Amino acid sequence: MTALESSIDFAPLLGELRTTFAEGTTKPLGWRVEQLRALLRLVEENDVELLAALATDLGKPRLEG
Repeated sequence: MTALESSIDFAPLLGELRTTFAEGTTKPLGWRVEQLRALLRLVEENDVELLAALATDLGKPRLEG
């Protein structure tokens, strides 16, 4: 846990998220699909940097990354 994380009270946010989910007011499927596509683009466009970070930080070989 970072110093920033230890200074933030996540309980109110977690409660709000649980209430939102319980009420069924989550984002529409189309929005979720677009978010996943954007995440995939991010990973594909930055694969070299991500693999380098995995190698540097965790000692992971390219194949494992």
